[in-house]
Amino acid sequence: MRLIDKLINQIDNKYLPPQGTDLVVAVSGGVDSVALVHLLLRLANQYDWDLTVAHFDHQLRKTSQRDAEFVQKLAKNLGLDYVSAKTNVSVLAKRERLTIEEAARKARYDFLQQVARRRRALIVTGHTADDQLETVVMNWLRGGGVRALAGMRDLDNNIWRPLLSITKTQIKEFVRQYQLTYREDETNQQTKFKRNLIRHKVMPTLRLVNPSLEQVLLRNAKVMASLADFVGQETARLYKKMAKSQKDAIWLDLKKLNQLPEFLRNEVILFTIRQLQGHQQDIKKIHLDEVQKIINSAEGKVWKQLPGKLFVSNRYGKIGFSRYRPKFLNR
Repeated sequence: MRLIDKLINQIDNKYLPPQGTDLVVAVSGGVDSVALVHLLLRLANQYDWDLTVAHFDHQLRKTSQRDAEFVQKLAKNLGLDYVSAKTNVSVLAKRERLTIEEAARKARYDFLQQVARRRRALIVTGHTADDQLETVVMNWLRGGGVRALAGMRDLDNNIWRPLLSITKTQIKEFVRQYQLTYREDETNQQTKFKRNLIRHKVMPTLRLVNPSLEQVLLRNAKVMASLADFVGQETARLYKKMAKSQKDAIWLDLKKLNQLPEFLRNEVILFTIRQLQGHQQDIKKIHLDEVQKIINSAEGKVWKQLPGKLFVSNRYGKIGFSRYRPKFLNR
């Protein structure tokens, strides 16, 4: 079997979008995203998908404009629509008090979501099995919970990751066989970035401890994914029992919330945050601890601002999560 057919079979065996779906394909110009768009184009004819190439320039390198030009030319040669945007991520990171990596991800996904909403489309990214391993290790090192240790999902809300079962080695062999050109990002070698440090230093060391590291981590991630699904169903059930929604705000019954074990209490809080802003990307354990302090505080004008410009306050026997400052702060 040809490599391209083998890779397409691996994608086919996972989730596939319905026929006629519009897809916004995130293309950086690197090897993974270039392989992704070529593989999707092969499937698009079969499933009548409409592909749009989306490129985001983080303006972190002097050569980033060349990446944008490369991707634009690639889209044109393939006969695909092309959309792009750019943001000075360094400035954004300082303004939002984020790391460069966090700011880059936020800006990139804000752009992709905007394009997807406009086109009523599914976002497609080129994350591979190697990226999955790095993500699991990163989440483990930062003390992530069940959902974090499950790693990335093939389908997560409106984001599809069809290459998660495909290794970087397979991708590079595919690109070599079909003589596809791509851009090299020199910052991928810089270990000052956390993911690069994991990739170039931590993973090789862990492989010395256990040569079967990949199989072990991916197997554990699948177990955690099943557990996360169960926890998610239970969390949604509990949320419905204690939550009341208003415009841009959600209130949880404190008495019912406090009856839960800490683990489930945190899951309900994270679920509430996801209901408000669609994700929980910037919320860490330290923020959950801050929310717990507000839960334990005496009822009154107690509030805290969380990442993502979310506000949490304790009033009238309820804990409220809002996109706006509590009204009592404006008095």
